[in-house]
Amino acid sequence: MAELLSFDPETGISHYFEYDHATDDTRITTVQDVQPVLEYNQALRNAGATDGGIRKGWWLYAKIPAVVQLKLRALGIDITDPGSTKRIIQEINEHYPMLKTTHKNDSGIKPKIFMPAVSDAE
Repeated sequence: MAELLSFDPETGISHYFEYDHATDDTRITTVQDVQPVLEYNQALRNAGATDGGIRKGWWLYAKIPAVVQLKLRALGIDITDPGSTKRIIQEINEHYPMLKTTHKNDSGIKPKIFMPAVSDAE
């Protein structure tokens, strides 16, 4: 049975420890409850709340949970690299449309990835 090691209520990320005596196998598993992010994205999308930023040169196109960031990294997509914008947008549009904060589409032609500052606590 897995034992909870830690839980971060801000991100919804939990770490679990599990040890199998029979196989001498140790596992640390990380899981994230992404439902709050999906609900937040849907609320922004339905309200058109982020669409006004298009003309001002900024636009929150998607909010990407950590577990999806890791999946993108496994595909060779670095979400912190402005040169990866087109691949990130394509992947979100094709496989993660629920992460979008808008009903509009972006082609991802211009490099424009901006990452929020990460606090020392994370």
